[in-house]
Amino acid sequence: MKRLWPMMLALAAVCALSGAAASTAMAERCLRVEEAGTGNYNNPQCEKPTVEKGQFIQATPITQLPQHQWCAEVEEKGTGNYSDAQCTKGTKGGQFIKVWTQGPFWHVNGSQLKQGTRQIKLQAKGPTVLRGTALGGLVKVVIECKNSISEGASIEGRGSFQGQDKGRLIFTQCKFVEPAKCKIEEPIKTSQTKSYLAYNPNSKQQKFVDVFEPQQGTVFTVLKFLEKCEGLLAAEVTGSVAAEIIPIENEVQEGLLNFPEPAITTIIHEQVPKEIGLSFAGEPATFKAVYGARLQTNEPWGVF
Repeated sequence: MKRLWPMMLALAAVCALSGAAASTAMAERCLRVEEAGTGNYNNPQCEKPTVEKGQFIQATPITQLPQHQWCAEVEEKGTGNYSDAQCTKGTKGGQFIKVWTQGPFWHVNGSQLKQGTRQIKLQAKGPTVLRGTALGGLVKVVIECKNSISEGASIEGRGSFQGQDKGRLIFTQCKFVEPAKCKIEEPIKTSQTKSYLAYNPNSKQQKFVDVFEPQQGTVFTVLKFLEKCEGLLAAEVTGSVAAEIIPIENEVQEGLLNFPEPAITTIIHEQVPKEIGLSFAGEPATFKAVYGARLQTNEPWGVF
């Protein structure tokens, strides 16, 4: 028995250290509190503690509540205002707090897609149009493609984080509208894209967007011309672009991704505002298109 005591004490010490490590690493995110002024940070990165009532707190979402709210466990003991993981029993100095999560989220067949992936397919509804300028704005460029589809596209669930997706787009039957004498090499393929759901702060009706950007670097694609075109042999399309999601907060077999003109230039992702935009040959450009979007399984799906 005497020999067992050192082993038991060592095991207890390991468990204590493990518990401390788990507690330290518990906070998943810096979150906006649902009840104004109950946080202890004044910025969405939780970098600046405040003596005043803050709008953000370090916490881990535990229980999903309606309307993008969660009951979360706070990292700093006693900074919550609920004693239970459902946030129904209010108390001062509690371990839980109501927070807003960073939706929107993908939903499939009536449930949030919290993990795993689902294959999707996109098909352009009508022509896609890229507009820009070149050579310091001296040359107006308009490229129209009659057909565009996705390749290797899928959506991905990320728990309480905003949904994301990936894949690439392929364009065929393309022509220069301006300058009309120019010709382009086909098919046009984008690089692999990483896309994510976000908010459009400038639209209440179409408030959810899907933001497309290259997985690596900033280059979407390099357009190659069949012959010298107004002094250009090739031009890069760079940056990021957002599509409105239609409908929102409803599941359908086929939804729409609308890339509007004028383009969406400001989005909010994970509570942080971000400026986005496309460039052609180093100058501002726009992309106009509407895609039908379906799951490969044809199940009803949507964004909430």
